[in-house]
Amino acid sequence: MRALVLLVAVIASSAVSAGEIDIDIENFTAAGGVSELVFKVSNNTNDDLRSVFVNCAFMNKDMKAIDIGKVLISTIPANDFVYEKASIQRSDGVAHAQCRVKGIR
Repeated sequence: MRALVLLVAVIASSAVSAGEIDIDIENFTAAGGVSELVFKVSNNTNDDLRSVFVNCAFMNKDMKAIDIGKVLISTIPANDFVYEKASIQRSDGVAHAQCRVKGIR
């Protein structure tokens, strides 16, 4: 039983957390019925990431979410970054956007 507990502790301590991934919005537009943003996702770990799930909330002027753009990034190499895009089919009332890591595999 002790060996099993130790193995679980080692696996849990090596897991990547969302805090080790940075998201920076590079460009945001809301016009012509579409809101779109381009963002940079940085992997600040020594491990390649196979799948990173990102949710981007498109919000009104009061920072209330209007809709969510969901993005699956298939690979981010260790200590590297990728650019990605999220969009929704609405521009009326959209004034802000924020993204966060939803999950990592």
